[in-house]
Formats: sequence, structure tokens, C-alpha cells
Amino acid sequence: MIVITDSNLIFSALITPRGTVAKILKEQNRIQFFVPNFVFDEIKNHFDKILFLCPYSKLELIEQIKILKAKIKIIETKTIPKEYIVTATEIVKDIDPKDMFFVALNLYKKHKIWTGDKPLRDGLEKKVIEYAFLHRNSNQSCTRNVTPKTKKSRNPSKISDYGINICTQSGSTNTSI
Repeated sequence: MIVITDSNLIFSALITPRGTVAKILKEQNRIQFFVPNFVFDEIKNHFDKILFLCPYSKLELIEQIKILKAKIKIIETKTIPKEYIVTATEIVKDIDPKDMFFVALNLYKKHKIWTGDKPLRDGLEKKVIEYAFLHRNSNQSCTRNVTPKTKKSRNPSKISDYGINICTQSGSTNTSI
């Protein structure tokens, strides 16, 4: 399975190295993780804050970032076709424009988004996600089939017809994302 991994989960794995997210990211034998190329730039930009919040020394944190980077496939945003960028921009404009590349990767690669970002999850759900694996702060993951609000129109220019795939942080290492 391949998932597009939101940057908040990478931050979480660094800050809470014994947490579920860190275990899942380090496991990697069942799941392949994709991120847009800017994610590790974000980590570099917030390095001091991560260092303050995590249990690692500076050198240990640098090593942990290297380990995660080796387990994650970095996708150059310039390789995403323009039509997916345009569609993703429209989808996230009233959710969070900074999440556009995660949604564009979803549309382009057809893999689920793994995120702990509640506003992103809720916003995409409102825009109609055809199949979603959602976790709502419990130790259980649940599968939800969310269908378009209006089944009448199958005009692909409508956001609801793009079939965004999303999943969120699972409460256990037995993930079905």
C-alpha cells in the first residue's frame, strides 16, 4: 500500500518517537510513504521547535530525520501535471491552500492521504470523498464510504466527482490505511 503522508505526521514521528505514527513510519515493510519535496524543507525550517519538543539531542534528531528520509519517497511537485494542481487548488481553497500539493498528489497518483489534520479531513469530507478511511481519535479505525451529495450530476468539473482518497492517523499499528 502507498499513502501520501501529510507533513504533520512526519513532525509527530519526530516529536513522539515511541508513538503510533513513528512506529508506522519506521515499519515501512507494508506501507510505502510519499511526500511532496517541500516536507523536509518544512522540517528544516522548524528544526529548533522540533528539537525543543522531542526527546533527542541535536545530533540524534538529525539522525532520525535521515532515517525517516530514507524510508519515504519524495515526489517533486514540479512533476505533478498542471491539471491536478488546478483541481487541487480549487478543492482546498476554502480548507487550507497549503495542503494543495497533498491533494494534487492524491489526484495524480491515486493514493490515499494519511493525515492527522482534522480541518483537512473534515474539509475534504464535506467536499465529498468517495472512499475514505477515517479515524476520529479512538483506538479503532473505521471505514466510511462517503458519496457525492448530488448523484444527479456526473460532470467531472464538479469537485465532488474527483474521488479524493483520504485516511487519517490510526490508533494502532495494525493499520488498514
